[in-house]
Amino acid sequence: MLVEQQRLPPLETPVVSVSHYSINLQLKPLTKFEWQARGGFQSRSLFPGDFCLYVPDSFRKYRWHQEAEVLNIALSPAFFTQIAQEVANTDQIELLELFGGHDPQIEYLARAFLAELKTGASSGQLYAESMATALAVYLLQHYAASSIHIPSIHGKLVQSDLHRIIDYIHDHLDTDLSLSQLSEVVGMSPYHFARIFKQSVGVSPHQYIIQYRVEEAKRLLMTKTFPFREVAYRVGFGNQSHFNRHFKRLTGASPTLFLKNLHSEQEQEQSKREHEERRY
Repeated sequence: MLVEQQRLPPLETPVVSVSHYSINLQLKPLTKFEWQARGGFQSRSLFPGDFCLYVPDSFRKYRWHQEAEVLNIALSPAFFTQIAQEVANTDQIELLELFGGHDPQIEYLARAFLAELKTGASSGQLYAESMATALAVYLLQHYAASSIHIPSIHGKLVQSDLHRIIDYIHDHLDTDLSLSQLSEVVGMSPYHFARIFKQSVGVSPHQYIIQYRVEEAKRLLMTKTFPFREVAYRVGFGNQSHFNRHFKRLTGASPTLFLKNLHSEQEQEQSKREHEERRY
């Protein structure tokens, strides 16, 4: 997978094709975008949130007459084939080209990728894999040339598998865990594992790991005197900013305020004990 924010000057391309499935989310208005079709050119205006879907081995010319700004998300045919086999037991994939569609779900997923790009991919492999899988499945469901049936997944992990995966997460908390890595522990495909895990514990693998990292960070802050950066590293956050954001989201307080409140409670408890001792 490749994610890039691109600023493109006015351009008329030669006949080109792409080797990946490519989703371009429009970030700035483009008054006139043109593509070659049926011997001539078709055109339309593009607005922020619109997207174009390019498919491999489609040969066209394109042109636009002002600077364009897009987010490009490229997914390999091999990845799409893997997802199609996992979710629908088929490797027959044909997506429809689209120039200037608008789909709130695609915009939501693409902007999540953009936010991740701007933070230096601080959420790690697991988040990126999960988002890429969600995007691929959505495209297969809604933009395939022929209908693809994706059956629902029911059930939960058996207790032995659940204990094994939880233990694995806890033992490798300080590493950049991936969805593929976790799914291999219990012998499932990444797609099926992610859904069965959520049905078993109530949250996605990514959210479970974030929650457990914050709990471990709280424990370290209460028992050790590590700097915040060291705490973030020890529990597996990509950087201190990422740690601070999730810590505050889940506890309601920044790490600094959490420690301040903790010390205040400890001082009050110590004062209370001393007062009780003086009474006797």
